[in-house]
Amino acid sequence: MFRYVRAFFITLKMTFTGEKPAPILYPNLQGWMREGNKKVDAVYQTAKKTKVDRAARENIIVEIDKRKISLETVLSTVKFHLTEEYASLIHYNDEHTLTTIYALNLDDRYRVQNLLENEKIIKSALKNPLEILSQHLENIPPSTHI
Repeated sequence: MFRYVRAFFITLKMTFTGEKPAPILYPNLQGWMREGNKKVDAVYQTAKKTKVDRAARENIIVEIDKRKISLETVLSTVKFHLTEEYASLIHYNDEHTLTTIYALNLDDRYRVQNLLENEKIIKSALKNPLEILSQHLENIPPSTHI
């Protein structure tokens, strides 16, 4: 409730002073981030439905570049990037923002792709939502301020 009252007074103040709201930076990228978050949630929901709890997700291990990483770590990393990291980078927009976002996404996509080659994933209900997530990460939009 407080949030709406605060927004009302901010809007009222902006109306009286003639201020305009700051433009939304990279709206196509922000929409992609929201959709990606939904896709990660779909993987978690499928895991929950098929009784693949957190402990089980931590035991599904894939070796990527000679390092062992769990399904849980990959999913939580992708979710963190989509919900927190990219938003923070966009908020503090500088000349490296887009490069950083694209590099992190490339790394996330690589990890998800490696998960899809794991025998436990191939034989599970998690394969389809992970493929959908992988496809989404592959289709990161080009970004402009418009």
